[in-house]
Amino acid sequence: MAFTSSNWNLTVVLCIILISSVVAYRRFIRSKKLPAELKRWLGPVLLPIIGCAHLVPVNYVWKKFEQWSKEYGPIFKIDLLGTDFLVVSDERIAEELMVKRAKIYSDRPEMKSLFDSKSSTGTMEYLPLMGRNEFWSRQRKFAYSFYTDSSNHNYLGSMEYEVKRWLNNLIDEPESWSSFLVDMASKIMCQLAWDDPEHSEYLAKSVWGLLTKMSPGGPITNVLTPLWDYLPETINPWKYTERRRHDEQNAWWMLEYLTARQQNERGQLRQSWVKKFLDSEKPFVAYVFYNTGVAHEVEKDDYWNGYLIPKGTRILPLDFAILKDKKKYPKGEEFHPERWLEPGWPTFKEPLTKHPTVVGMSSFGWGRRTCLGQQITQDELLVACGGQRFQRPVVRYV
Repeated sequence: MAFTSSNWNLTVVLCIILISSVVAYRRFIRSKKLPAELKRWLGPVLLPIIGCAHLVPVNYVWKKFEQWSKEYGPIFKIDLLGTDFLVVSDERIAEELMVKRAKIYSDRPEMKSLFDSKSSTGTMEYLPLMGRNEFWSRQRKFAYSFYTDSSNHNYLGSMEYEVKRWLNNLIDEPESWSSFLVDMASKIMCQLAWDDPEHSEYLAKSVWGLLTKMSPGGPITNVLTPLWDYLPETINPWKYTERRRHDEQNAWWMLEYLTARQQNERGQLRQSWVKKFLDSEKPFVAYVFYNTGVAHEVEKDDYWNGYLIPKGTRILPLDFAILKDKKKYPKGEEFHPERWLEPGWPTFKEPLTKHPTVVGMSSFGWGRRTCLGQQITQDELLVACGGQRFQRPVVRYV
């Protein structure tokens, strides 16, 4: 159903009313709950109704957050249309909150721009977004039994072909290394899961559409939830757009499922890497995803260093700043591989038969929400980097 001008006019009017009412109510409730003796969070100046939403850029939002972290400290508060975020740029604070207090810091905020993102009804469509419920606990335990022993799995051969293709592309167009890297990673996962790397062409587009929906700079309905809940779909452009994306994605999944079932019945479907481990009683769930861009949500009121962290506050670890900590990563803008191999560097660890490793780095998330596919990621990086020759730079002659 197409949107007419009258639809849009009515939507705008209702949005203004909802925004004003909901934000005013949220701030009234918060002001009543905050005792005078508690410290006040530092952060950018807030405007009525919108908070600091007007200061948050749509693109490269992490750079703006890093700038604020230098101004307001390693943990600061922002208010986006009545929704509170605590942005954490210090690894020690992130560990204290999301690791040591993981019992109440492991939930996910509901992404209202997606249907049932927390899987409250058991849909389990978006594993990294699932709330801390019985469905999340079940699938995580199911996957954990595989990934704790993933270094013994014989999947490296499946990576080699795509790495060779990536290296050839890199030689031809080194300036496009970023897009080639994404293409390589997605093709490897599609090869492992479906025995068909070409699925990555559609899935890569679908993933970027999903990431846009769930990002801090995504649709306004992520922070102003009544726009999603109470506007009828006929005049709700956000729900209308997501319905199309969601239904198209589900149709693609169902088509692939039916195709694989028919091939299996005819004996034409080669045994997949996943099925080999399912048959050997080593459960596997495709759990390699971008897990760190999603905020944690506090499940009940908590206190930290004299500050109140109210229930429902979203904790956003700023990995862009954490990995630039000069105390842990001195000369971080320079190439110094010895930082991992020589005593005296803050990042040096022993034994060298186990370290250095990317497993456990902050980029894989925190606490009970860490990515379970870290070993696969490391193996993929080793195969990709090991295929290169670091003797001389690529020089183009015109």
